[in-house]
Amino acid sequence: MTSNKGGVINLTEAKSSSTAPLTKNQTAGFPIIQNSGGTVVGKGKPGIPGGTVIPPTTINVVRPKDNKTN
Repeated sequence: MTSNKGGVINLTEAKSSSTAPLTKNQTAGFPIIQNSGGTVVGKGKPGIPGGTVIPPTTINVVRPKDNKTN
């Protein structure tokens, strides 16, 4: 999760392979965050402290390109 100077929050989930599935919790939670938003719990991370309110936001899932050759 990143926040730019304008306060816009960007949510990104990075997967290590082109076929890595979302976890059970991600599958359940991502639609909730996209529709209703949420709140960062715990200590948070640098720049995004605990208690930060996340507005409804699309989560960008990034996967590496498949490097297979034919």
